Amino acid sequence: MNRVLVLSVLALFMTSACASAPKKAVVPDETSLGTAAPAEEKTAPSRSEEPDRAGDDITSPVYFAYNSSEIDSSYSGQLQALATEIRSTNGELVIEGHTDERGSTEFNLALGERRAQSTKQYLVRLGVSGQNVNTISYGEERPAAMGDTESAHSKNRRAEFILSN
Repeated sequence: MNRVLVLSVLALFMTSACASAPKKAVVPDETSLGTAAPAEEKTAPSRSEEPDRAGDDITSPVYFAYNSSEIDSSYSGQLQALATEIRSTNGELVIEGHTDERGSTEFNLALGERRAQSTKQYLVRLGVSGQNVNTISYGEERPAAMGDTESAHSKNRRAEFILSN
């Protein structure tokens, strides 16, 4: 079911992208070029650089480094608390994967999906049933911050959570 939803969204974006604006250039993975991205792009934003939020809620976004789906260890406490909540209430969780605007629509949908899936797998390793967690990628389509600055980009590279008990 989840794969069908992702493929449907991907097909929708592909057909709308073909009928509208030209596609952006694909941002290649740093490893495929044999060169590393600048240091400021390789790290996830620190907790102090994240958007203001009311406390560290278990459903606060998890932010990612540029072109990465690896979860930073600073989120382990938050994700452990989220896993505990889901297990104790048998709650349902939707994880939304997001990216910044760099890269093509297809590339960003795939990266958003990898971010959502890596977050799901992290929770599964913490004992959450995979059947209680669904993922979706929005790619670059739902930015948290507008602008072409590293600050805006870092706020858009995220996984968001919708928890229902």
